[in-house]
Amino acid sequence: MVALAWTSAWRAEAGDADPGDPASVVRHAARRARLRRRLRLAVFHADRSGRGPRLVSRLRAAGAGTPQHRVNATGALLLAALAAGGGPAAPPLLRALGALGVLRPADGADLEALAGAAVRAWDTWVLDGQRTGGAEGA
Repeated sequence: MVALAWTSAWRAEAGDADPGDPASVVRHAARRARLRRRLRLAVFHADRSGRGPRLVSRLRAAGAGTPQHRVNATGALLLAALAAGGGPAAPPLLRALGALGVLRPADGADLEALAGAAVRAWDTWVLDGQRTGGAEGA
């Protein structure tokens, strides 16, 4: 119930870039930083854990947003999908997650497993491993 309310409020605030593609608003939000900032943060991303994405991965995904915006967008996509019912991830969701470059989901991946990997990535990339006990990121 809380996830549905959050998703509704978030969509009302962010708007739908393409009503036929619910993931478009999340991808748009992840890219909200100027390209110069996305590139700067891709090169100089300071993850305190030392286990964040490597430079090549960060540069490859810089067009999709800053590392923090991409991991947050991944969480938003998964929260919306889990609120809608859970189960195996649909191909459009898997494509959207792949475009963000945080997770490398396989076809038919379980949403709860993907959500766990996203939390570990958030903890590893944004925090310093305190939330998940230093577990390896996705």
